[in-house]
Amino acid sequence: MTVTRMINTTDENIVARKILDDLLADAEEKVQNLKQEIKLIEKEINPVNRKHTCGGPVWGRKTPGCPRCDDLIAGAEPVTWDIRPRESDASFSARLAAHDCKSSDCGPVCTAFDY
Repeated sequence: MTVTRMINTTDENIVARKILDDLLADAEEKVQNLKQEIKLIEKEINPVNRKHTCGGPVWGRKTPGCPRCDDLIAGAEPVTWDIRPRESDASFSARLAAHDCKSSDCGPVCTAFDY
């Protein structure tokens, strides 16, 4: 191999390396953009921790454009707070049937099952 051919080969390698570096930089930028798009799509799909920006529904009216209201309009379940432990219907029915307001001294309104 002559010296001129070696220089040409080295120049070609430098050019090829530059092209590969540029392609790699473009690919990395595209990957970052795709990751950001995926995060945005996941936020749209997964309503976890989505909050009202409208201040919350007033008298049940939901505001289009509010992320949480849009979820509710689309059929998402509203948040419920259940502070009492649930008992089976059969168990509650049995306690209700066994309850006597006169012996329990409930008064004019039965308060036996109010916690």
